[in-house]
This record gives sequence, C-alpha cells and structure tokens, in this order.
Amino acid sequence: MRLVIRLPGRVPPCPRPRVARQGAYMPREYRRWRDGAAMVVRAAFRDAGASAPLRIARVAVALFARRRPHADVDNQVKSVLDALVLGGALEDDRYVDELSASRYAAEDDYAVVTVRGRRDPWAR
Repeated sequence: MRLVIRLPGRVPPCPRPRVARQGAYMPREYRRWRDGAAMVVRAAFRDAGASAPLRIARVAVALFARRRPHADVDNQVKSVLDALVLGGALEDDRYVDELSASRYAAEDDYAVVTVRGRRDPWAR
C-alpha cells in the first residue's frame, strides 16, 4: 500500500511537553496543528480503502516553506509522525523502518508525506 498525503500549513517542530500541577501536556498551538493534520491523515487513509494502521512502514516527508524554518528538520518530522499515528495511518512510529526528510523553498507552507506499508521481516 502506498499513501500520499498533503498536509497544509507550516509544520511546527515537536515541542517538549510542558509540566504543570495537573501533569504534562503539549502546547495548545502544537495540539491544534497535530489534531488538524491527523484529520487530514484519517480522511486520506480512509479514502485509500485502508482499514487498519500500518505496522511496518517506509515514510518520506517533504517539507515546503516560504521562509527558511528555524526548526530542526528532525523535530518537524516528529510532528508529522505524531499526526500519522493519531490519524490512524501508523500503529506506532517505532514501526517506521525507513525514513527520509527533505526541505524545499516554495510559494506556500505545506508538507507531502508518502507512506508505504511493507511486510514485517521479523514476522514468523
């Protein structure tokens, strides 16, 4: 299975959890982006006819931005992986066996994510 998803807007870097009396939480602006991206992922996954999250996957992330981001690309990719898990495309990001990431200058801010499912080489 091959799934290509376009996530609109600037991909934020995955922040460190904040700690308060009530416990740990992620910042509101990050949760907003992640939840919106997860809805896009869920719709694309459903439209592709998939019924269960992928257990083993190859993921390619292409980040497009109007301005050069100040964030590290690995932190932006972590945000994309969080959206893929929350959106139900991946069972867990620990099952990603191959990962590539690229950044490009563009007229708009968005990301193109390609997810390819593959057979589990350790399954018996």
